[in-house]
Amino acid sequence: RYCDVAGGAGAAHVDENCTLDLDSTNTDVAPLFADPDNGDYHLKSEHGRWNPNANGGAGDWVLDNVTSLCVNGGDPASDFSNEPMFNGGRINVGAYGNTPEASKNRWLITTDANFDEQVDVLDLLTVRDKLQQDPTSGNNWRCDVNTDGFINILDLIYVRNHLRTRRE
Repeated sequence: RYCDVAGGAGAAHVDENCTLDLDSTNTDVAPLFADPDNGDYHLKSEHGRWNPNANGGAGDWVLDNVTSLCVNGGDPASDFSNEPMFNGGRINVGAYGNTPEASKNRWLITTDANFDEQVDVLDLLTVRDKLQQDPTSGNNWRCDVNTDGFINILDLIYVRNHLRTRRE
């Protein structure tokens, strides 16, 4: 369950006297590994992927131009507490799921611009302070709450309309 099986059930080798039961939670998608030819099986993510070779080999977070469908693709009942913030609230599929090196994803409450798990006046102030800034620079993406590619008055309105939302 909740696996990415290359080629689906038809591609799996099943020994005689064994059965394979793949349900609808399994996928057959390109996992978008960072650098599988060199042993780096971290999942690509536009919101942050651990690159062990970055920062002169010390490792660091990097941003990709695409996000793997395996990010947040795991069992919703599985623990994801070891994944770094901002993890999207669901475990990643793969070797780095529920580890400190799990690829990141957009926060669950998009209007929670300061990531305190509730939408209140502090989020309005956070967005206000980033008005007209580049949403692709640093962590400014969190203030483009309506995801239109701009940080502007529409984001403030969007937050205002979602005040008192909490993460359950």
